[in-house]
Amino acid sequence: MARYCVVSVLFAAALIGCAHTGARPVAPAAAPTVQLNDGSVAAIGLIDFLNDHGHELELLDGHIGLDRRASEALVSFRTGPDGRQGSADDGYFFELADVDAISWVGPASMQKLAAYAVAHGYMATDYRVVGSFEGVSFTFAQAEGTLDLVNTMSPRALDSQLDLDSRTVDSIVAARPIQSLGQLSELYWVGPSALARLRTHAERRSVASR
Repeated sequence: MARYCVVSVLFAAALIGCAHTGARPVAPAAAPTVQLNDGSVAAIGLIDFLNDHGHELELLDGHIGLDRRASEALVSFRTGPDGRQGSADDGYFFELADVDAISWVGPASMQKLAAYAVAHGYMATDYRVVGSFEGVSFTFAQAEGTLDLVNTMSPRALDSQLDLDSRTVDSIVAARPIQSLGQLSELYWVGPSALARLRTHAERRSVASR
């Protein structure tokens, strides 16, 4: 089963091009809800942010507004048993499950963290690999292009231009709208060969549109 998946194309595209500034203004009071999936822009941003600043209690508790117990639990995990940042026992986050496993950190806390992280430039870039599906790796740009392709190309084009198995085409069309590469890779008849063809065609399509 795929380990990573990607948020909706529309949300992802809106975030491309922002830079990580390191600034720390107060998080917006009415931050939009984001869809959190491993490998998504928001998830990568959340994890990168926590690995950078998850040891700063004032930021987590004061600026972002987490429950004090959640903030303290995150700080405790990041600084490790010795309570010092930058030592050998520091804890790091690698996927959303690692964050969710922290005491007092639930969906509401993760939404606040993700919104703050995205608002302050912690996100995937076009050329960052966001996941491997059936052994086929995708950068953020490739993932975005592939999702756009499988959701917009006609069944005839998927068959004739990509030379996909008709059963693969039927499986893709029946599952639309496909919202993540994880979802795509788990469809019947969508294996490494189909994923590689889709990725290649998405790249060619991107180049042709420039």
